[in-house]
Formats: sequence, C-alpha cells, structure tokens
Amino acid sequence: MKFFIREGNIQEAIEVEHLIPEFEIKRTFEDYSTQLSGRKTHILIAVAGEKLIGFKVGYEATEEEFHSWLGGVLPEYRGNKIATELRKIQERWASKQGFKFISVDSYNKFTSMICMLVTNAYKITNFDKNENPLRSKFTFKKEL
Repeated sequence: MKFFIREGNIQEAIEVEHLIPEFEIKRTFEDYSTQLSGRKTHILIAVAGEKLIGFKVGYEATEEEFHSWLGGVLPEYRGNKIATELRKIQERWASKQGFKFISVDSYNKFTSMICMLVTNAYKITNFDKNENPLRSKFTFKKEL
C-alpha cells in the first residue's frame, strides 16, 4: 500500500482523529489549541491518495522532553506500518530539535500501542491505576 507522511495542521489531525473509533472523546479545535498553545509543536499526517489516514501530534513538554500526545491510523489502513513511520519521523524530528527524551501516555486498553512502545525502547516511568483496569494509564519515556 502506498502512503506518504507530511507535516499537517490541527484541522487535519481533528479530521482523522474523529474517524478513529478508539477515541472516545472527540476533541475540538479549541481543545487542540489549548493543549498546544505557547509550545513547540509537531503535527504529522499520513495520506493515501487524497485521503487522510493517520496522524501524530506532539508538543514540547520541557526544554529536554517532547511529548507525543495523540496519534492513530484509521482501522482499514492498519497493518501497513503507518504508525511505525509516524513514530520514527516524530522521533527524528524531536531529536533534530534538540530534545533529549520523548514521552508518551497510553491506557491499558491499548495493548498493541504498549507492545509497540516497549519493543522500541520506551521505558515505563509512571503508572496511574484506575478502578477500571482498562483505564489505567502508563507513561513511557525514550532517550533520543
């Protein structure tokens, strides 16, 4: 399957996010603007033909740490290494910007995400337990 990844904008990220069924909260432009305001940010969009099929959004958490905030791939396009390419591009970009670490939060219900992070040298740095085990949250960090 042919796809390419390019830099994008908030509206494109929202468009893809709203088509991903795992995202229970459908964020608005204002949600993104509030989260990203005043920070160095990076938005990636995966495209197949003319269709937006994936996204990855991150921002400066500290001078040394870049936080990979949101990302995903439309279900019908999974299994084509799109998420892997988004992650790699984001990591290279963050490193070139001078960040020393990249962090990611993920919930226990996203087992494929957790496996991908561990497989790619992300270390668990925090765990927030929830009554509902699927809503327990892990924080991961990787040295760039």
